[in-house]
Amino acid sequence: MKRPSACLEKGLTLMELLIALSLFAAILSFLLNSFFQFQRQSERMESILRIRQETRTLERLIREDILAVVYLDEYMKDPLNEQDDRKSGV
Repeated sequence: MKRPSACLEKGLTLMELLIALSLFAAILSFLLNSFFQFQRQSERMESILRIRQETRTLERLIREDILAVVYLDEYMKDPLNEQDDRKSGV
């Protein structure tokens, strides 16, 4: 019986298979690293946006309180405010 020549053999050698798997692993690790890096950056941005929103809310509350105090100060200094027409409800 004649043995088939190397050119006619079909299939992959072990070396070709190892090279293909190592290339696949390298590409997959690069993609996963990019994905997790993007996920961490997204979480950081969400955190920053949440802090900014809380800061805006706090600023609005402080501004309203300051305006209320200024209004009350002006109301108390007003010389025409001697007679208060409001009912106490009691």
